[in-house]
Amino acid sequence: MEWQFCDLLDSLAANGSGALLAPAAAAAAAADRAAAAAAAAQLLSPSGGGGGGGGAAASDGTADGGAAETMTTAAEAYFGGLRARVASALAAAAAGDAAAVRGVLAAGIECLCAFLQHNVTGPMQPPAAPLWRRAGDAATVAAAAVAPGRERVDPDERWVASELEVDGEDLVGRLSAADRLLAALVCLAEPLGLATAAGPKRDDSGGSGGGEADGEAGTGAARLEEAERAAAPPPAGLGAWPWWAARALLLQQQALSGRSATVRSALLAATRAAVAWAQSLASSPAFAPHAAPGAAAAAAALLAAAAHLEAARARQTYGDVSDSKRHLDEAARALGVEVSVTGALGRRTAHQVDPKAQLVASLSAVGGGAGGAAGSAAAGGAGTAAAGAGPELDVPVSKLQLDDGGVDKEMEGLEDDSGVFAAPVIEGAAPPGAAQPGAPPRAPPRARGASGAEQALLLGWAAQVRRATSADELQQWEMAPYIEAVLVQPRSQWALQQAARLLKARHERTRGRTRERALLALERLCAAAAGGAGGGGPGADVRRAWAFGVAFPLWPLLRKELAELHIAMGFPGPALSIYEDLHMWDQLIVCYQLLGKKAAALDAIHARLEATPDDAKLWCALGDVTGDASHYETAWLRSGRRSARARRSAARAALKQKDWPAAAAHFEAALALSPLHPDCWFSLGYCYLRTERQDKARQAFTKLTQLEPDHGEGWANLAALWLQAGQWAQALNASSQAVRHKRESWQAWENYAHAALRAGAPLQAARGVGMVLQLSEGHRLPVTLLAGVVEALEQEGARLGPDGGGANGAAHGSTGGSQAADQQEQQQQEQQEAEEEEEAMEAPDELLGLLSLSQSLPGSETPSAADGAPALAGDAAAAAATHAHAQAVAAAGAALKAATAAPGAPAEVWGLLGRWYALAGEAVSAKEALLKHVRALQGSSFARDRPAFEAMAGASLRLADAYARLGAPRELAAARMHLRGVLRQSEAEFGGAELHAQLAAKLAEVEAAEAAAKAAALGAPA
Repeated sequence: MEWQFCDLLDSLAANGSGALLAPAAAAAAAADRAAAAAAAAQLLSPSGGGGGGGGAAASDGTADGGAAETMTTAAEAYFGGLRARVASALAAAAAGDAAAVRGVLAAGIECLCAFLQHNVTGPMQPPAAPLWRRAGDAATVAAAAVAPGRERVDPDERWVASELEVDGEDLVGRLSAADRLLAALVCLAEPLGLATAAGPKRDDSGGSGGGEADGEAGTGAARLEEAERAAAPPPAGLGAWPWWAARALLLQQQALSGRSATVRSALLAATRAAVAWAQSLASSPAFAPHAAPGAAAAAAALLAAAAHLEAARARQTYGDVSDSKRHLDEAARALGVEVSVTGALGRRTAHQVDPKAQLVASLSAVGGGAGGAAGSAAAGGAGTAAAGAGPELDVPVSKLQLDDGGVDKEMEGLEDDSGVFAAPVIEGAAPPGAAQPGAPPRAPPRARGASGAEQALLLGWAAQVRRATSADELQQWEMAPYIEAVLVQPRSQWALQQAARLLKARHERTRGRTRERALLALERLCAAAAGGAGGGGPGADVRRAWAFGVAFPLWPLLRKELAELHIAMGFPGPALSIYEDLHMWDQLIVCYQLLGKKAAALDAIHARLEATPDDAKLWCALGDVTGDASHYETAWLRSGRRSARARRSAARAALKQKDWPAAAAHFEAALALSPLHPDCWFSLGYCYLRTERQDKARQAFTKLTQLEPDHGEGWANLAALWLQAGQWAQALNASSQAVRHKRESWQAWENYAHAALRAGAPLQAARGVGMVLQLSEGHRLPVTLLAGVVEALEQEGARLGPDGGGANGAAHGSTGGSQAADQQEQQQQEQQEAEEEEEAMEAPDELLGLLSLSQSLPGSETPSAADGAPALAGDAAAAAATHAHAQAVAAAGAALKAATAAPGAPAEVWGLLGRWYALAGEAVSAKEALLKHVRALQGSSFARDRPAFEAMAGASLRLADAYARLGAPRELAAARMHLRGVLRQSEAEFGGAELHAQLAAKLAEVEAAEAAAKAAALGAPA
């Protein structure tokens, strides 16, 4: 089976297997490959041959003169025959004919690579003849001879597209050689029991999924669970077959406009089998027995790393960030490297004088993996180093011809004059004058010479940052070190450099100084992908290396990004032509509407509907333009009740009419077909909120946060629902995630503080209130929350006893001028808390654990039993509690001081600050703050208004206690005079009230204390 290994290795580095196998083994593998290619050609031939030919011929006959009720297209007949031939080959293999099953695998790989070339890597060749037609026959020649400017509408192509559409999700656009992808799935996935939507399974789901979909919202979640159970792992002993099946399934998912639960379950099952097989190679003596010394071990380590990288990419596609991180760690371990991000002094612009700290990604060897052995390509570096011969397999970047493509005439005149380097110039890494703006400068020493596998690992970590963090301004800068470490490599692979340049262009298009350079870069990316048809650029074999291991969009999506940037830069003309060519009708309509050409949008849609009246996407687009919701129902019926887009559009139309029950029903139907649509779950939860179905809304938002762990709005709504339900611990866990992903929302921080206060976490509550004040610039003063925090701290201080209070007083003995220090400490604590939460909350499968009390509260310093840490006891527990209380007091003080400095701060804030000073043991400061509180209340009508009197009485009692704690005769005299004044003014209206009696009792206590103080002063020695 060395032929399978060769195909895998060659997909990681061009001609990688040649350096890893001995000449005799390489010759044997070449012979096996040639025999498999011949069998594949026989299998894919329209005539069929062998046992499958009769089935295909019968199907072809049906298309011409069969039953009039069910017309069969040529494509449907061909793929029916192909499935029959695959089944026949598998049966022959079961009987001992190994060559038959090799033909099936080779056919699948050939079709998969053809689709990859036409839609990802290029060079973009003219459309290949469909599999159901022989090259050169009359139909193919006629199809290729369509007059320029007229578009051919082929029912066979529409049938292939309908077979690839899964769970009601349409294709992303117009794909080239889509029949090759369907053939790859038939040959690679279906024999393993991992069929997604092709064949009879499609009919079953379509017949039962749509008409009854308007029921429970839980249908989508139930489908997810059912799909997971149905996706049993492929049988063992298949070698690399599941790996190729996983690649085909991942490309199918890329081709869909939304994530599919059916494809996900099949893809993850195939990925698990591929990883298990790759890991078993290291201990398998049968793997490449004729390879050069050390080359087999290096190849096995490389394949294990590549399997983990592709598994990480699959997990990232569905937002499973904890599993993807685990696979990336395993890939690094297999390569024997460790990826780290460090700081280094460098310059970002040509005019920068002083170097500043820059983030730099670096690699360090930690073991005996494939990556640690050499700086050449991963596929061959270790092997050739061990053998002492053989060429390096990574290609010099200059030979990849990535910048040789031209740009459209609309781009003429644009140039990069930003003066911003594509990567920072690190001090000591580049000679003076070597770096030019826009050209990658030299990298830090430890980042140079990374192999192809290591570069793919760096790009995997960049994608991990994107999936695991919220989409804010910092996200792109956190990704930048990994991307720049790839861009500066002197040797690389075509797919790796394309992926890195695309990520760099996405970053630069968000910055005003580099937006033009991003547009030029995207133009060159598209030109490089399309280039080579006329003889320029690297060939398909070179481009395919590592193309499965890094995330790169399909051709329609890459062109869509270019069109979006065209519009953002003020060039709508090129965007219109791109959208129309790719059949992206939604974007085309938006573009026409931006230009004020609604009539042109309608004309384009009607023209397409005349050719393809059953295209549900066009009917939905027509409804979007006209605002007529009946077109969505037409789309639903025309699709055979299988278009999730039609249900979502009908739901949005109902939302505009504020018909919440109807919108909820439509969203339920859409989720029954496609349960992996986060926006749909969010909108469904909102509809449930408007119809007072709190439990269902909580389920919808919980599902949303599982699918999109960085969806801040979903977490915020879930936290609010838990607050309404009185589940404080669950609300705190949800709100902690909300503020993690919506750090600029003071509303989210206020909910966080409220949940923390009710959950008994005053430290988090105080921090939350502080963030509310900071983000609202003091215009939002949650006085109730501040009062709750102070009261909770007073109760906690009473439980700790005088030792705890003394510790607090000692810790905060002089805080009058320490506001800046308190805020700095608060920021450090919040950073530590965020890091702890990030480690604990990455896995979507573990997000339901947020609703469990077993997890420690955010920022808690006390180990929880769930972590297995032993509980602290005795003096250690008391010390920990005292320390936590001191932190909470410090955070509350910072919030209160910020509140008193806010514009229009109410009088209550000064009273709370006085109570806080008393809690911290600062009697003089407490008296001053409480005196300000009383003075602010003296202007109120407390002598006549009961609420005002109650506030004045409470403030006066606290002020009297503050004077009494000082104990000096002068202070006691001031308390006496104040209490007498309050009693005298309120006597007429509230003379018999309980608070009035308390004030009188307090006056008696103060007078007695004053007399005792005077007596003590008289008896003291002079």
